[in-house]
Amino acid sequence: MKKIYIERDHELTEEECQQLVVELSDKLVERFGGRSQHLPNETHYHHKSGAKGRLGYDDSQLRVEVTIPFLMRPLAHKVEEEIHRQCDKHLSKS
Repeated sequence: MKKIYIERDHELTEEECQQLVVELSDKLVERFGGRSQHLPNETHYHHKSGAKGRLGYDDSQLRVEVTIPFLMRPLAHKVEEEIHRQCDKHLSKS
């Protein structure tokens, strides 16, 4: 298993953080398939291959954790790039 853990500082409002985690999980679903479940302050991502992720935030940090099973390891770099791209897009405004 490959684990991706990204933690980024932010100065976003709660609404902006919620929008970011929803948009990020929607991008993962769009690019790689799977589904997401939106909860307060957190979104869970699941893929039928066994890949899963948790995107959450608090007042000052955004955290993204993704676990990728062995068979999907070749996609790990693309998943990580997409997460960084979306974070950069939203966090560079703060």
